[in-house]
Amino acid sequence: MTLEIIPVKDPEAILSRTNGFTERETHIMREAMKASTYMWIVEWNGELVAFWGVIPITLSSSTVYLWFYTLPELKGCALAFARKSREVTTATLGVYDKIIGHCVESALASHRWLRWCGATFGEPFHGAIPFEIKAG
Repeated sequence: MTLEIIPVKDPEAILSRTNGFTERETHIMREAMKASTYMWIVEWNGELVAFWGVIPITLSSSTVYLWFYTLPELKGCALAFARKSREVTTATLGVYDKIIGHCVESALASHRWLRWCGATFGEPFHGAIPFEIKAG
């Protein structure tokens, strides 16, 4: 069983491997991907199980916004993913000073993963919790 986190540049390389997105969701994902400076896919035994990227909050910012999408199959390799993703987080913080984002309040597995990566959380607001991960 192998887990790989693979950098990608082309949104279509990711979107062509997904199904079940509506036309609107595909458009939203494509726009987020085009705005991303870095993107990664997660494969478990060659199967796509997640993908994510970071978007600078302004053109010259040292802060990036994290977006993340998981497929149900990620549950089968969550621990291996958590361990490897920390390396990607550390590398991202070598380029940017801070990673920010929002996490669904009820997504407890996501909270654990973000804490593992060094996140601190703000106060919940309308079902989402803001977080940040800082370098150093």
